[in-house]
Amino acid sequence: MLRLLSCVVIASVAASAEAQVSLNYSPAVTEGTKIRTEMEVENTQTMTIAGMALETQANNFATIVTTIDKPTDSGGYTSTGGYEVLQADLSLPGGFKVQFNSNNPGEAPANPQVAMIHGMLKAMAPAKWSLEMGADHKVLKAEFIDGPIKGVSDIFKHDLDPERIKERGNNEVFIYATEPVKPGESWTRVEKLDLGSGQSFELEREYTYVGPEEKAGRKLEKVTVAVKSVDLQVADNPALPAKVSESELKVESSEGTLWYDPEQKLYVDTDQTFRVKGSITLTINGMDLPGELDLTMKAKSKSSVTAP
Repeated sequence: MLRLLSCVVIASVAASAEAQVSLNYSPAVTEGTKIRTEMEVENTQTMTIAGMALETQANNFATIVTTIDKPTDSGGYTSTGGYEVLQADLSLPGGFKVQFNSNNPGEAPANPQVAMIHGMLKAMAPAKWSLEMGADHKVLKAEFIDGPIKGVSDIFKHDLDPERIKERGNNEVFIYATEPVKPGESWTRVEKLDLGSGQSFELEREYTYVGPEEKAGRKLEKVTVAVKSVDLQVADNPALPAKVSESELKVESSEGTLWYDPEQKLYVDTDQTFRVKGSITLTINGMDLPGELDLTMKAKSKSSVTAP
């Protein structure tokens, strides 16, 4: 009887261990490995100031290719990255439009406001950057290979700082589960979502492991995600004509699904949407203008790892 009970206990422990799954970020980092990521972002915003609705629509697409380079003495590695494709389609208040395609950037538009954005995209598209990574895949150092990007408006200097690349890279690693999880278990992360020009959302996101499922003929691990809270943060940017001085925003709705590939050891397919609404105050030339913000953000990505 004692032997039977021991077998039952051992079997139960083994079954429990098997139910746990590792969802950590750990792609191959052999020299010459390429990680290709396609990202599509769609933002729809209505800002109402003094009874006037100012609408903005943005549809952006980018393909980023990262190539793993040599290992470092500290156990990490180096990599280089750049845009394979960068596209933007923006509709701005006042009927202005910005369209950009890195494969055919074209000439700067006549309108100064539109030309400023077009110029920033044109300067960013060919940029290449190098990263020094730790053994835990966190970015230790980021820099543009050909030096700082020049010839753009001061409004965008914050966006073109290599620190933004470092922040985004570390955020991508930060969202993964650090310990093995079972179906139904959740983990929470407080993340920074860069909105541009020194503005960002601090988002509290809850991730929940659903379990293994088949998707497009592949056995993947399904994770759902929901934004629980949002806080708008604004860094000092003297070049901006208007500054958000106060805000009180709430998450109206949120949903998302992430698919983890246990062979490539990263999320290979993600689809997230959230909507925030609330009050906002703009300060222009010392004058406060109260208003309302209604913003919906949708983001999709697909990633793949190719061995050398």
